[in-house]
Order: sequence, then structure tokens, then C-alpha cells
Amino acid sequence: MQVIFQAVEKAKSVKPIDIARAMSGGSFDTILGRVAFRPEDNQLILPNYFGHVAETDGKLRPVVTMSFPAEQATPAPSGACKLQKL
Repeated sequence: MQVIFQAVEKAKSVKPIDIARAMSGGSFDTILGRVAFRPEDNQLILPNYFGHVAETDGKLRPVVTMSFPAEQATPAPSGACKLQKL
């Protein structure tokens, strides 16, 4: 949702095509850090986290047990994406 809200602000519009154009090739600040939409295939480039939920200090919290950097978690563009450029 953070990315969508920032794209709406960037596009100065709530029209889906305007938001999509603002997202494509853009970088956005999220709770996971700075993430980017790759313009070649509109893939969101961000780290991947794996874990479970456990009780910590009397509250349920996510516990990350493994993570992969964005460069490793996201395959390179293959040209297989057949969507038209925005």
C-alpha cells in the first residue's frame, strides 16, 4: 500500500493507468527499505523474508529466520513479459 500511495502522489491522479505509469521504473520508500519497480517487466525488486510468528514479550511478532537480498531473490528480466510498455 505504501508504494501505491506514493505512486498516486507522484502521478497526481487516482486513475489506474496514471498510477501504473508512476510505478513503472520508480523507486519507493517502504517498511522494507527502498524498493524499485523494474521498467522491463514491472517486477517489484525487494528482499524476500522467511520466518514465522512467535510470542515475544507477551505479543505475537514476526520472527525472520532467513532472508535473501533483492538481487538474489529476483530473477533477471527474461523478455517473456508480453505486457505493453506503459
